[in-house]
Amino acid sequence: MRIPLFARTFLLARPDLNDLRSPITGNGTEGPFTRSAGFLSYFEVCLLQSDSDWKIRSVVPGAESQYMFKDKEWISFDTIESVRKRAAYVVANSLGGMFVWSLDMDDFNGSFCHKGPYPYIKNSLSLLPSTLVSYA
Repeated sequence: MRIPLFARTFLLARPDLNDLRSPITGNGTEGPFTRSAGFLSYFEVCLLQSDSDWKIRSVVPGAESQYMFKDKEWISFDTIESVRKRAAYVVANSLGGMFVWSLDMDDFNGSFCHKGPYPYIKNSLSLLPSTLVSYA
C-alpha cells in the first residue's frame, strides 16, 4: 500500500466554491522547499497550517484525510491518523507491506510540525510487525 507524504494543490476557479469537486484552473502555488506547482511536502503543509486563515476540512468523516483552502488555494493531504489507519489495514489484511513516498517529505527534524522527527513514518511503522523478510 502506498503512503504519500505529500499534498496535491490546486487553484480554485472561484474562492467561494471550495468543497470537493469544485472547479479548478490549474495547479496550486509551489512550496518554498519543493518548488513544484501543485505539490507540497508534508512539512510544507505544516508551515501553511500555522497561518490561521487556512480553513481545514475532512474529506469524508472517519477517513481522516483532509483538505484546506484559503482564497483560491486548495490543498488535499493525508493526516497522521489516516496513515495509521492505512498501516492498520495492511496488518489486518496481511498485505505484503507499505511503500512510503518519500522519506524526505516527512518532517525530518521535527521543527515544522512540532511532532518530533519523522512523525508520519514513525506512526505508520509503529503498527507494522517487526519481522523483516529478505529475498536475497
